[in-house]
Amino acid sequence: NSAEFIVDIYAEEVSNLTGAEIILTYEPEIISLDSTVEGAFLSETQGHSVTIKEHNPETGNVVLTLATALDGAVGITGTGSLARLVFKAQKVGSFELEISENSQLRTGANIEVEISKIVSGLVMIK
Repeated sequence: NSAEFIVDIYAEEVSNLTGAEIILTYEPEIISLDSTVEGAFLSETQGHSVTIKEHNPETGNVVLTLATALDGAVGITGTGSLARLVFKAQKVGSFELEISENSQLRTGANIEVEISKIVSGLVMIK
């Protein structure tokens, strides 16, 4: 029976965020991606939120494209979870859950937001 665990992808101190492309890689021999849902922060939009997932379970590559829609390009401001990923442990091991430097954030004017710091995480399955 595989143990499940949750990883939230956070954005901190953003203003008028209307879109994001989050690219991450995990080790598919150690864990598997079970599901993804929008984060609580993304769901705070005045309009609707859209999440598109591209996932290659063989390589452990995930691309999440997140956006707000029908909100007058206001987006979301503040700090919180953009996406929640549910993984299942497959075997004992550890690795870095890496968020790519190619990930992007955008504002209502479709202007790319400079990301000051990307923090990846260490996953340890015991």
